[in-house]
Amino acid sequence: MPHIKKKAALSNRKRLALVLLCLVYLVFALIYSFMTPAWEANDEADHTIYAERIIEHHKLPRIGLQNGHESHQPPLYYVVLAGWQRVLHIPSFQPELITAPNAAILGPSTEPKLGLSHQYNHRQKQQAIYLHELRVLSVLCGLGTVIFTFLTAQLIFGKLRFSVSATLFVVLLPKELVVSSVVTNDSLVILLSSALIYLSVRLCSLSRAASKRYLFLLGMVAGAAVLTKLNSFPLVMLILVGVIIHQYVLFSKRFVPPILYMFGFLFICGWWLVFNLIQYGDPLAQTVSNSYLAPAIPGLIVPVSLLDAHRYLHFLPSELLRTAWYDGGWNQLIIPKWINVSLWTAAGASIFSAGIRLIRSFKLYDAKDRACFITLVLGLAAGALALYIIARTTVQGEGRVGYVGLSAFAILCTFGMNEAFTKLMPKLKYVGLLIWPLSLLLVDVYIFVHIILPLGSL
Repeated sequence: MPHIKKKAALSNRKRLALVLLCLVYLVFALIYSFMTPAWEANDEADHTIYAERIIEHHKLPRIGLQNGHESHQPPLYYVVLAGWQRVLHIPSFQPELITAPNAAILGPSTEPKLGLSHQYNHRQKQQAIYLHELRVLSVLCGLGTVIFTFLTAQLIFGKLRFSVSATLFVVLLPKELVVSSVVTNDSLVILLSSALIYLSVRLCSLSRAASKRYLFLLGMVAGAAVLTKLNSFPLVMLILVGVIIHQYVLFSKRFVPPILYMFGFLFICGWWLVFNLIQYGDPLAQTVSNSYLAPAIPGLIVPVSLLDAHRYLHFLPSELLRTAWYDGGWNQLIIPKWINVSLWTAAGASIFSAGIRLIRSFKLYDAKDRACFITLVLGLAAGALALYIIARTTVQGEGRVGYVGLSAFAILCTFGMNEAFTKLMPKLKYVGLLIWPLSLLLVDVYIFVHIILPLGSL
């Protein structure tokens, strides 16, 4: 039976396994980063411009087209990126994207093609080198996601083989390798969301006195996540719900601990909410963001009702099918439909299997184990809710938006696949722990051979 491991300390054997997992991740992520030509990742130039404005003016840029298409984003990632640029002694620069008559016309395709020309002059080549150096920050963020996934799985199940399998899901997931190898705030928000899920699971094993001290830290991480990207907001709110349920059931009917969570949240990002309120009349600056994005990117901002059939029954499922496992190069390079369908079928079966096991065994778990699994379910729900919310006002539904629940998704998929094999083929029950790592490794090999390698580097 799954259980929460009461001691957070890792044995030498588990530390070694974690180190090896980190090394495997670094090999894959650095190859992805090096082999992806400059500026070909989704909105990479605009993400870079945001950091350059901070370096040039020593303050946050105003939301507007003059500061790039990403100027509406919360600032934490870009402040960290600007600091990383200073550490590397890279001077401020204005990204120069090269257009050419023979540049590929963008459109979803399984054929390797680039959206830009890469015949550089000396200055443009130097900028490409700078960009590859800046990308290392996202690689490090992805490394943090790997570590927190391992620690979360270890806390819940306490079994090394399971923790390794669940972590390999994250290590080898192609789209996670994409967002962890280029300049994008997705890399940091996924890290902070994974940390939030880990801390929430850790909270389940703490005493009442210790949990009160821990909740302020949990709130600070939640604040940092919202200060990085707003798709983390559903996770932050659902974790708050989980905290209230956990504290109410286990300790008391008083709501002091959840208030500590909110204090920690506001301690980190309260200033930004006030700043937006003063500057734009909106704590999240959504009105001014939509007002400049609508004409800048025609067709992007298209609000619909909460029950719009076409948006939620056709558009969003189609986008998830195409982009959840891999897409790259301005989100136009995709893998064949049969691979996506196969992966989604396996994921659906895994989540279903995990759900059946949890429902049937829920009464057998103690209150802390139940709170732990509820946290995972909330993490999974937060990813789905983030996708639902962004599709409500925009024609975006890319899978990476839901990666705020990635570590929970990886753990539940691994758990469900293992349970399915244990029930159907008891003699091969450990094979279930190999299915996801091997499947994702094969997809990575396909992407390397058919997409990454043909595109070259720099």
